[in-house]
This record gives sequence, C-alpha cells and structure tokens, in this order.
Amino acid sequence: MHFQHAEELQVALNMMSKLMSTELKEDGILVRPVHPGWVQTEMGGPQAWISTETSVQGTISVVCDPLQNEQLVECSFVFSGFS
Repeated sequence: MHFQHAEELQVALNMMSKLMSTELKEDGILVRPVHPGWVQTEMGGPQAWISTETSVQGTISVVCDPLQNEQLVECSFVFSGFS
C-alpha cells in the first residue's frame, strides 16, 4: 500500500481537531490530537523507531497526564518513544 497523501490527511486531521476543539470548548470537552510517534506498522515500516506497544503506552501516558490536561488547552502532543 502506498501512502502518498499522508501529508494531506494530516492537514485535514489538524483542521478537524481545531474545529472540534472550538465547537466543544463551551461544553468543557478538550480536543487534542496526539501524534503516536514513528511506529513499526505497515505504514511506518520495520525501520520505525518504536513498537506499537510502546506507542500505545506512551500515548496513554500523554493523554492521561492530569498536569497537561489542566495547563494546556490548544496544543498537539507528540510521543517520540523516548523519555
């Protein structure tokens, strides 16, 4: 499978996240896109930096960090796989 349109999809995801964030803010719902890192999947390939397990664990730790949830409203997060 060829992923030549990954950049366009990322732009669309970022815009959708921004629109949803604005729309849902008054309801107290926080919307934040999270980049999972360069993951060893079909798209990332075997040369990618982190396994799917590491990516999921890191993404959960970023999303569930209460300090980040209280201090940051409009931001995207990147989990690189490194601490």
